[in-house]
Amino acid sequence: MIIKDQVMEMLLISSPSYKNRYDKYIKENYKPGEERLIYIEVCDFIHHLFDNYLKREVDEFDKIFELIERLHTDGDDFVKELATVGFLEDLQNILLRQNIDLIVFEVYLRPVSRTWWNNLIDFWNGKTGYLGGPLRE
Repeated sequence: MIIKDQVMEMLLISSPSYKNRYDKYIKENYKPGEERLIYIEVCDFIHHLFDNYLKREVDEFDKIFELIERLHTDGDDFVKELATVGFLEDLQNILLRQNIDLIVFEVYLRPVSRTWWNNLIDFWNGKTGYLGGPLRE
């Protein structure tokens, strides 16, 4: 089972291009020994992912989205929620703010991640009353 403390290391393995930005982020935002805020770190990573998309540097995307799928399928409850709310919802929000159709990233989604991606869309469109509501395939 994947736990919270493993996520960022796994992410850096899936996306080596993020390493320098992540190191800089940690240095600028934390004091030694300070508790890390993984949702904020994931948000920074999603900005990196989006920047790479804009530069058409998508060679790491298969590994990244495979990891997001593993977080959904093999994570503890916290990690599963992080995969949906941290990764997928942050990505959707960036795309919507930039007026980019959400469909451009659907090609990278694996089955369980796609279900949660669609569930987020349904939730924000008022089709479900809560995020854990009925899922659509």
